[in-house]
Amino acid sequence: MEVLAEETLFVVFKHLSAQDTWRVCLTCSKWKTIWGDRHLWEHFHQRDFGGIPRPPLLPKAWKKSCIDCIVRLAQLSNDDERFSMAVFEGRISLVLGLLASDPSLLVRLRISAVLSE
Repeated sequence: MEVLAEETLFVVFKHLSAQDTWRVCLTCSKWKTIWGDRHLWEHFHQRDFGGIPRPPLLPKAWKKSCIDCIVRLAQLSNDDERFSMAVFEGRISLVLGLLASDPSLLVRLRISAVLSE
């Protein structure tokens, strides 16, 4: 794998999930360097969560933003809570992914919003 160009590895890494890429950095220093690339984490952020990162990110903060979002999602107990978080934070990609797996999330969110008024 040492003979592969960094650009090739970058393309391969883009097909991994952000949650699984931590294993990549354990392989070698070259892979760890690519794993920390801002553009890779910006890609993960847009693909997996969407929306505008909050707060606006400094160049090296994309990885932290992704990891924070992954941790927060893991702390939520069900898809209703994850969907609510995604909607209210404007995480378009996450909203679409959750709706693809369970379209009734939209109805349940609307009902809970009406009940809380």
